[in-house]
Amino acid sequence: MLLDKQDISEEKEIDTCPYCSGKNIIKKGIREKKHEDVQLYFCNDCNKKFTPGITKNKTYPLHLMLDAVTLYNRLNTLEDSASKVSEKYGIAVSKQNIANWLNDFDKYLSFGRMREYVEKNYDKRNLFVESQLAVANNKLRHEILQEFMLMNDSVTIATEVPVLLDKDDLLHYKNSLNFHVPITLEDEEIITGHIDIVQIRNGMIHILDYKPSAKKEKPIDQLTIYALALSRLTSLRLYHFKCAWFDEDDYYEFYPLHVVFKINKKTKNKNLKQQAVAVANCGSLISTAVACP
Repeated sequence: MLLDKQDISEEKEIDTCPYCSGKNIIKKGIREKKHEDVQLYFCNDCNKKFTPGITKNKTYPLHLMLDAVTLYNRLNTLEDSASKVSEKYGIAVSKQNIANWLNDFDKYLSFGRMREYVEKNYDKRNLFVESQLAVANNKLRHEILQEFMLMNDSVTIATEVPVLLDKDDLLHYKNSLNFHVPITLEDEEIITGHIDIVQIRNGMIHILDYKPSAKKEKPIDQLTIYALALSRLTSLRLYHFKCAWFDEDDYYEFYPLHVVFKINKKTKNKNLKQQAVAVANCGSLISTAVACP
């Protein structure tokens, strides 16, 4: 499930006024709602108070509503979803409440368009494969996002995917595929990690990594290693992979083949040293990442 209690201190702070787009805003008290407390903000430019827009005019906490629609898209009935979420949070939720939320958040719930087909053609017991992983410093926001995307987004196929890259994998890329990979590993050395989200979109495999301050991050080397490891694990060509990191405001993507390139025989001896130096500094390749609004 998602989480049991939402603390105001864990909410993302608002930095722009929704009325005038001004930046001169301050926290201005707390609004006590029926089931939660909401932070109030005041804009010194237009003198208006406001709350985070997504919970505006909503009686129930956002995390409860997300949990409810996620339970429904786990192929539970409206009645069962209402019963389970009511028992979990100790708050009375009706099947009509959930039906309303499904309608309100419809544009975010692309799985809903195929839910009827999946329900008729697949056994719920075999539809979702889950395991418990011991992952250090796994933030609540990661867990909420991963759970929501996996259950409600039609292109998300896996979350928190463990990957591993060792010396044999690197030798395969270097010797068998003739790629230039700007890292080396000793016999007993391995690189491990966990991919936040894996999607299949438009014939491409997308590796997504959530970064709380995406604009300040440059995880190109990390995501490239994830792509190499997943490509090797699945025997799918690196050509079909795309990597991205994002937060609530920004999304940056790039092709791992822009970092790990196939050596051209004509230029192998002439330019290899120069290319290796350039690629080794993966941060300099930030210009290859595309910022999407």
